[in-house]
Amino acid sequence: MIMTSMSRAAGNICRIIGFSAGLFAASHACAQAPLKLRVGNLKFSASVDLWLAVKNGMFAKNGLEVTLTDFRNGQECVAAQQANSVDICLLIPGIAMQANERGFDLTVVAQNETAKTQGPDSGSIVVLKDSPFQIGRAHV
Repeated sequence: MIMTSMSRAAGNICRIIGFSAGLFAASHACAQAPLKLRVGNLKFSASVDLWLAVKNGMFAKNGLEVTLTDFRNGQECVAAQQANSVDICLLIPGIAMQANERGFDLTVVAQNETAKTQGPDSGSIVVLKDSPFQIGRAHV
């Protein structure tokens, strides 16, 4: 994967975190204090942008106080989310699906994309037609 594609794909993780944080912010009063968001993270190269966004103050500039907690695997992150130690888990979607099969009640916000150096680019967030979160025009 070339650097441009990596940067574009990695940027989608920040967009998903931002979208998820927006879901939390909808219930957060418009106060001066930043919205605190605890994110469980797996340590892999695609999450470098998330670490850089926290380090460089991108979330803070947008009213979010993001704390990252690194986990060795997805199962540990799901357990931490169920114990209310983190608000969001950045996972491989299959891990969340397996957890739901075992009785957990997780909501999955996932991306399926192919980042290209030139458009069209398939990076997107897709929601169900009856979802309360309507984004853009394409629905499943």
